[in-house]
Amino acid sequence: AMQMRINERVIKAVVKEKEEAQAIFKEAVEAGKTASLLEQERPNVFRTSLGNIRPGDTVRVEFSYTEDIVPRNKEYAFVFPTIVGPRYGNLEHLAADPWIQNPYTEAAMPGQSGPSPSFALDLGLNAGLPVKQAACSSHPAVKLNYRDKASLDMHLDKATYEANKGDVIFRYRLAGEAIDGGVLLYEEGGEQFFMMTMQPPERPTVDQIPPRDYLFIVDVSGSMNGFPIEVSKELMHDLLSSLRPVDRFNVLLFASGFAKFHREMVPVSSDAIRLAIRFIDQQPGSGGTELMPALEEALAMIDDAGRSTTVVIATDGLVTVEKQAMDLIQERLGQANFFPFGIGSSTNRYLLEALAHVGHSEPLVATNADEARRVAQEFRTMIASPVLTDVKLAFEGMDVYDVIPKSV
Repeated sequence: AMQMRINERVIKAVVKEKEEAQAIFKEAVEAGKTASLLEQERPNVFRTSLGNIRPGDTVRVEFSYTEDIVPRNKEYAFVFPTIVGPRYGNLEHLAADPWIQNPYTEAAMPGQSGPSPSFALDLGLNAGLPVKQAACSSHPAVKLNYRDKASLDMHLDKATYEANKGDVIFRYRLAGEAIDGGVLLYEEGGEQFFMMTMQPPERPTVDQIPPRDYLFIVDVSGSMNGFPIEVSKELMHDLLSSLRPVDRFNVLLFASGFAKFHREMVPVSSDAIRLAIRFIDQQPGSGGTELMPALEEALAMIDDAGRSTTVVIATDGLVTVEKQAMDLIQERLGQANFFPFGIGSSTNRYLLEALAHVGHSEPLVATNADEARRVAQEFRTMIASPVLTDVKLAFEGMDVYDVIPKSV
């Protein structure tokens, strides 16, 4: 959302088609009115125009947006972009699209000059849970002021920014040796909103991790031949070897059809793991990529609500059933956690990211053999320690609607 403040007056923006919005803005400026216009020039680049700022007026243009900040390795990172870098383009493209050059530097176009950029930032963090560590990694000289154990303020002044121009990167970690939760409240437009955060312990103990069921769905089709299938085999070796005696597992391999290691979930034992690894190692990588039958069969095997069930999908994602796969996972949320692992130099990132999105997880992709081991280790760490299962939310004394996500 966008709004403009002229002294004490507030004008809220409306969304229009680009040409219509430009015409309305031009008409307002020509009529002597103070006006503002926000235009999207690139998927990640926006331009603001102001017209008719009167002497003595204080004009503020305010934007608001929401962004999910997902922790990686238990660290949260917020990035605030500051500089629109120059885009490469030949003269023909430059004449047609001046945005290829940086609009915020002087002489953005031949014969033009612009104001020297000036930037400062005030950041407030309300984490809802105690903050263990926080820092502005892009500008280490910035000082933080803690308001209490769960909130802080940061001020980046112009001089500090000028000494190190670039995007502002703020990182923080939450504290806690036990599972903890917090709720933030927010009100706007007569509506009240809340956001609940659940944070796992920094180092889960063995007794905090419930018995786990793992369903491994592994793509062994022709497009996986070579390094992708070898990475899949190595990943499966590592994951199977890390299972505990209280865990259960099964493996489904799919290409033109699918094959199951066992007709039902298998208790972990050294013999079962050895046989499962042999079952996987026999696959050369050939045939089509029939994901849906394997996915449907795997989901039909989920049989114990008291266990933490994780479904791992290792594939390059080169299929045409993106919507069907997403719909199926959406239907089964609450029964299992879904983690896509992409392998290959030309993966279908749309599918991998979409499966992660509907499955409330994060996609990891290994595009070459060199990075495969690092990404596989990160993936193993991500799925190794579930600490909650059968999570349900109950609300008392209030009417709650439009809860996202629908299944926890």
